[in-house]
Amino acid sequence: MSKDLSPPRLARPRLLIVGCGDVGMRCLQMLAPRWRVFAVTSQPGRVAALRAAGAVPLVANLDEPATLKRLHGLADRVLHLAPPPARGDDDPRTVALLRALRRGAWRRPAREPRILPERPGR
Repeated sequence: MSKDLSPPRLARPRLLIVGCGDVGMRCLQMLAPRWRVFAVTSQPGRVAALRAAGAVPLVANLDEPATLKRLHGLADRVLHLAPPPARGDDDPRTVALLRALRRGAWRRPAREPRILPERPGR
């Protein structure tokens, strides 16, 4: 009998996957044994599949910022796989996500997401 070497569920680092489509589900299946994974989906019908794959499912929509409020402080790391809008040069979805993750960061600086500076010329 093989011994389960994964850490206890509550002791695992927490990961938030935003955009849990095909690539997100593959990542979830690989990461669930070592991470406590929270998976964001905009489709309520996917909740059961995410739960069966080992995630704590969250229904939220990047196009509706009010649905993102509960994401702040939820995870140690974020894997952002959601696509940008089909039209336009900017990405309001990512802006909304970053705002939600940073909300209240002054109270909990250890939870503030790392944001890389923009590259010159972009």
